[in-house]
Amino acid sequence: MNMGLWNYREYILYSVRAKLLSETIRNHLGILWMVLEPIMRMFVYYFVFVYLIHRRTEDFTSFLLIGIIAFTWFSKTLTQGGNSISASGRLIKQLYLPKIIFPTITSLVRTIEFLVVFLTLLIYLATQGYLSVSWTALPGVIFAQFLFIYGITLVMACIIPFIPDISYIISSLMTALFFLSGILFEVKPSNPKYDLFMLNPLAKLLEQYRLIILQGSFPEWLSLVYIGGSGVVMALVVSQIIKKLEFQLPRIV
Repeated sequence: MNMGLWNYREYILYSVRAKLLSETIRNHLGILWMVLEPIMRMFVYYFVFVYLIHRRTEDFTSFLLIGIIAFTWFSKTLTQGGNSISASGRLIKQLYLPKIIFPTITSLVRTIEFLVVFLTLLIYLATQGYLSVSWTALPGVIFAQFLFIYGITLVMACIIPFIPDISYIISSLMTALFFLSGILFEVKPSNPKYDLFMLNPLAKLLEQYRLIILQGSFPEWLSLVYIGGSGVVMALVVSQIIKKLEFQLPRIV
């Protein structure tokens, strides 16, 4: 995709390790906070929907955790990765680094964080009797989501230096997407609005996670190919645009 990434692989790996270590040290609970954060959010929504609104689906706790963890991966990566080039303005002006490096580092850091939390959730669910052969398909869903996240993060990282206000729009969009991605409720194929709802790639991804983990079914592979493929297309196109803007970006960040 971009030879600059491979040529700077050691810098990327060092930066990923450094960021993970600094975040772990900065939080007094260390790596434990990665796991506690989605659990705390789950308790809030669980209380609201179960005890105040009196609405819940079967296996609501597991249903909710899967949605929160997968969505948090997306929202954190897009929010932080989209601003990564702008936030690195001082470094960019001091020495040359391919600008695609910065959203790539953020994407890898947030992906590792997701994998730690998600693995913890799977261990818990396995002890609850959910373990199934269908779980062997989970890497496919994770990879499709990673490609989609990476592609759209590169798009935002390319746009925000020129239109900084987009970062505020992203924050509002994350709130809307949270409620439109099926994190708090289930949309079944029997619902007349199912096809329209599933045009949202995040809603489709969450559905596939739950099919595999909670229902022991295999995912819709074609949907994953479309979602992952869209991420690859975005990444390929935007990486070339960023490459052409290499020497223009330091003047505007």
